[in-house]
Formats: sequence, structure tokens, C-alpha cells
Amino acid sequence: GELIRARLRRLPDGYRVELSNGAELAVMYGSPRDPMTPITLDLDDDEVESLLGDDTADVLVSGGAGVSFVRPLEGVTVVGAGSVGDAPENKTRTRDRAAHFVLVSPGDAGLRIEPRWVTY
Repeated sequence: GELIRARLRRLPDGYRVELSNGAELAVMYGSPRDPMTPITLDLDDDEVESLLGDDTADVLVSGGAGVSFVRPLEGVTVVGAGSVGDAPENKTRTRDRAAHFVLVSPGDAGLRIEPRWVTY
């Protein structure tokens, strides 16, 4: 109800963490320019760079893309976090339902970023 909506409105637009190697990881639903506009796989480089604006994160994870992906650009790696209920396979219902996600593993040598999916 209203209590849940009020709590959600108080959440930050994103979360940032500095990694042990000095790189910065930013996680958000949308993009640095607009928290409600996700960076999606179908955008070209210019469109992605426009949504990044002057953000300084080394890795940016955008949660609203619907599929997992890793897209290296100059100075930043953009990651689509994936989707459970809105994965493309779930729309056709001709196959098992699927969840797309990205496993991000921090370490001293940097991040390991692996797009994955599972059926359920």
C-alpha cells in the first residue's frame, strides 16, 4: 500500500561503490542522465553516451534493459542487469520461462562480468 510506495520513493536513484583496485561501480535502474530511462541493448553508441552524460563510473549497471549484456565503450563498461519476468523468452511462451542476469564478481584484478541465464 501507501507505506511501501513511500519507502520506495525514499530509495536513492543509484548505488556506487569504489572497488579495491580504485575503479568505481555504479548500479541504477535507468541511466545517470535519467533514472527512469534504462540503457538498452538496441541503443547505438551515441545514444548510450548521451544517457551516460558526464558520469565517471568505470562500470555502470542499468537495471531496466530486459536482457543481460556487456557493452564496452571508451572509458566505461555498460552492463544490462537482465530480467526475470520480462525476459524475451517469457513473452512467446513457446519455451521454458527464463531469467537473464549478470554475475559481477569483484577482485583485486578488477571485475569479472558474466551474462548468464537460467530456465525455470
